[in-house]
Amino acid sequence: MRSAVITVFLFLFLVLMSGSSDALACSCIKSTPPCGGIGKADVIFSGTVKDIRIGQNRREVYFKVLDTFNALRTTTIMVGTGMGGGDCGFDFKIGESYLVYAREFEGRLGTGICSRTR
Repeated sequence: MRSAVITVFLFLFLVLMSGSSDALACSCIKSTPPCGGIGKADVIFSGTVKDIRIGQNRREVYFKVLDTFNALRTTTIMVGTGMGGGDCGFDFKIGESYLVYAREFEGRLGTGICSRTR
């Protein structure tokens, strides 16, 4: 009798644990050579991080643009990225310079660790 109860308990435990989950995690495919990222980015620029602000579930990173590689005509720009911890957010640091490959989505630019951003 006791082994039957344990078996039922284990069965229920496994059923509950095998349910679907809404959790998302970052998964990147193999990175392309630097020139290979050009067609996958709407904006490419080099810039220095001037400020980072925390928004709703994302960070807003403000750059001083140093050089552009595709028709971007501005001296400052904001690019969004995730918070990190599995959401593919890039860990920008204030004062550091980066080569940023950003995509436009719903009128905003964004980047992450799966882009060629370095």
